[in-house]
Amino acid sequence: MVSKRVQEQLEQRIAEGAWQPGESLPSAQQLAEDLKVSRVTVQKALTALARDGLILTRAGKPAVLTGARPDPAARQPGRQPQPLPEEGAVDVLERRLGRAVRSGRLRVDVLSATSETFVTALQRQLLGLRARRGPVLEEFRVRLLFCDFSGLPTFPRVLGDPDDHRPIARLRRIGQDQVTVLRSAAMSLHTFRLVAGEPLIEARTLPFPPMSQLYLVNDGEVVEGRYELRERQVEVGGHQRTQADLTGLSTPLFVRTRHALPNHVDSAYVDAAQASFDSWWSQGDPYGISLDR
Repeated sequence: MVSKRVQEQLEQRIAEGAWQPGESLPSAQQLAEDLKVSRVTVQKALTALARDGLILTRAGKPAVLTGARPDPAARQPGRQPQPLPEEGAVDVLERRLGRAVRSGRLRVDVLSATSETFVTALQRQLLGLRARRGPVLEEFRVRLLFCDFSGLPTFPRVLGDPDDHRPIARLRRIGQDQVTVLRSAAMSLHTFRLVAGEPLIEARTLPFPPMSQLYLVNDGEVVEGRYELRERQVEVGGHQRTQADLTGLSTPLFVRTRHALPNHVDSAYVDAAQASFDSWWSQGDPYGISLDR
């Protein structure tokens, strides 16, 4: 079917970054001339992209890219979209957050070293949300549990010089920066009236980095991946040093979704992951965060 082929071509261009979130696509006529198909065919493809949440269509105006990522598996009946291991953590998490945003409700519990992956993925989705001015979120609630790297010795660590704490200070700053960015994102939602009530963000810290990233989305989905220790070059104090560092943005993430049957293994997995997060959350140290404007 020609419109299906055109849809896939446009999805490929979106995935490659041909247009940025909030940017208008070329007109249907321009796309038709570029792809050498009829305007009717392009309109059918654009309708499919809008249905999948990738673009926002408006009568008489060019379509606008929302910031959601193409997910070909979602078009296959009966198949649960699953990330491929070679995908980056931000891309996988962004898709899952996108599904939550389109539902109009965003509740996320986060356990990670610095929360950089989560905040980066969420920022992409919120750019699209602001660009299309909707949907309005009925709920925006985040519980952030990250590391303050106060428990020594820990990682990352400069090889041959474990007493050099500058790499730890660097990650500590990254974690603090993520809280600031998340606070600004929540304020932006409130300013643009894209959340029905007051955004709720809570943050707590642990003294040591967790061994995995864990994201619990809307009480029904677990997204997680294991950190690895890898040697890499990092600038410390103006000099390149080799250190044993935690993977983060490149960590493969995998998804488990609550099943309709309460005793299904995936449902039990989601419940166990939530119980694990809650146990660590109860032991975390409160991190001051204010949404006062």
